[in-house]
Amino acid sequence: MSQDWLKIFDDHASKVVSKTDKRKGAYVLNEGQKAVMLGADVAPTEGPSDRILPIRVLGTSGGDLSVSYYNSMREGANRTPEARMGREIVSWIQIGDVLTIGRIGKDLFLAKEKGDAPEPASDEIGRQLAKAVDPARIFAKVSLKSGPPPRRAKVVSDFVRDPYVVAAAICRAGGKCEMPDCELLLFERDDGRPYLEVHHIVPLAEGGDDTLRNAAALCPSCHRELHSGRLRKEKRAVLQRQISTKAQT
Repeated sequence: MSQDWLKIFDDHASKVVSKTDKRKGAYVLNEGQKAVMLGADVAPTEGPSDRILPIRVLGTSGGDLSVSYYNSMREGANRTPEARMGREIVSWIQIGDVLTIGRIGKDLFLAKEKGDAPEPASDEIGRQLAKAVDPARIFAKVSLKSGPPPRRAKVVSDFVRDPYVVAAAICRAGGKCEMPDCELLLFERDDGRPYLEVHHIVPLAEGGDDTLRNAAALCPSCHRELHSGRLRKEKRAVLQRQISTKAQT
């Protein structure tokens, strides 16, 4: 697994989602995952029921899942009941996913990883924890931290951007954020020039072109909003119209 969940959870356990999990229409917990659930004082119901556990998701998707947790009786003498999770988790998981169940105190979390997927960014997981976990527990965790972080080597596949597109966007901006109606004051770089970041309106990861028509020089606030803001799609359309107008003049 790429993510070190030991740093995040008080207790956790993982399992690879199997064809059997999908065939049964329910996720079958392993012994470690059942122990994590028990550590959060959550026991399975005897057979399917209407009890729903709101379990938070950590990672790239975030959010909550409505999950049932129950013992399913199995045919045959002396066969113990099988602990399963149902409802929204069934469509959320796919064969081959590494599914982690973790807890922080009594709060339960789910996280899934694929072998070829990028690791969830630490700052994004941090934002999700800030929303989901009691602040007292968060501060207790960081109070034990000391020293610099560890290092690790990794291979990164990235786009090779044309520096002339970056330069042209900055020149076209004329020292101002190209997002319409932005009034934020830009701070200065060491050389006295205003600080701007060049953004691809249609992201390269979505097939966007590395061209001046698809680039905009933005202040850091507008740039982050276009990546992470709730209204980023609407803002993208506004910026596209603005840059299209500039391209025609």
